Amino acid sequence: MVQKKVGSNFQIKDRTGLFEPRGAWKNLLDSGIIGGNTFVSRLRRDLIAASNSDFQFWRCFLIDVRTFFEQNPE
Repeated sequence: MVQKKVGSNFQIKDRTGLFEPRGAWKNLLDSGIIGGNTFVSRLRRDLIAASNSDFQFWRCFLIDVRTFFEQNPE
């Protein structure tokens, strides 16, 4: 990996960085609403076209995130 120091930050040039998300970020990635193999992300879809099931999904997701951080305060 080639790094170039810019100020106090390092930049990775001409390489791909891989990481494994944990906790709530992993739940978000596994849900398929961002990136991945989805054709159009739910986050970018028109709000008028959103169905009630989208609301239910986000409500359940919010509960998952809140309980994760309550159970894992560090």
